[in-house]
Amino acid sequence: MPKIVLLNGPPKCGKDTVVRELVPYIKFQHLKFAMPIKRAVAGLLDIGEGALESYKDIQSTVLQRRDTGTKEYRDTPRQLLIALSEELLKPRYGDDFFGKVFWQHAKNSASDLIIASDCGFESEVTRVVANAGKNNCLLIRAHRVGTSFDGDSRSFLRDDICTTWDVNNNSTIHEFTMKVLRIITREFAMPLLREPDWIKV
Repeated sequence: MPKIVLLNGPPKCGKDTVVRELVPYIKFQHLKFAMPIKRAVAGLLDIGEGALESYKDIQSTVLQRRDTGTKEYRDTPRQLLIALSEELLKPRYGDDFFGKVFWQHAKNSASDLIIASDCGFESEVTRVVANAGKNNCLLIRAHRVGTSFDGDSRSFLRDDICTTWDVNNNSTIHEFTMKVLRIITREFAMPLLREPDWIKV
């Protein structure tokens, strides 16, 4: 059974960055709840998965809406992602659909540790915790001055879902990384690939 770290926090608080910074220190697999739908949209629009982030908010001539009565209206890949998720997949397969898909990937992983960096919907996360077990899950809520969930459908998750830590990312990314690493190794006793210089949590 893999151990699962669930990073939760508003956009631009450093979740994906800290995952990249953890690579030299600990062995893990990085999974995202949105990974399958992003792959699908990237394929539909014939752009690479890596490029999708850059093009997410750019209007696409492929995504011309039929229901507006004007040729000027274009959707963005982000709007397509939201429409597929909120208007098709969740209504049809349940609010925990992406949690079920994530769990399929996690339980079939060869890695002992999974880190998810896009946790923000309670129904998805509780589905994963229900399958993996509370003792195998760790929720880290990241906070950073100047960031918020305003205008976002995601939110901070409840602290009773599983063991939860709140971490501030208001100094350097290195210090933030050391805090997150110390929490992961404290809670899960994972072996280190490289000795870090610990920062007091």
